Amino acid sequence: MTKRGRNPVVILVPLVFLVVMTSWALVIQLVNFAGSDDPLQRFVLAPLDAAIFGLALWMTVEAAIALRRAFLARRAGSAEESPDTGGDAPAETAAEGAGDGA
Repeated sequence: MTKRGRNPVVILVPLVFLVVMTSWALVIQLVNFAGSDDPLQRFVLAPLDAAIFGLALWMTVEAAIALRRAFLARRAGSAEESPDTGGDAPAETAAEGAGDGA
């Protein structure tokens, strides 16, 4: 997302919606499984649901850390460009580079 300079909001809004809705469903199912009289739900499904919820939280935290690093790196990269070299040197395009070897 940020490597190409595109707006990350287009991806982040659906991502946040899906994470919130699936986490909410996991919590509701966990409460139902833990409070059930059925031993299968209480001793098998509830722990599995809790493990999946824990992994979802871990994934969310790791994604937030990675996004923060990407945004900081993007901001630092744009701040490191000096005004005297910005746009003065012509950049070689892929079409120009492809014709050099033949």
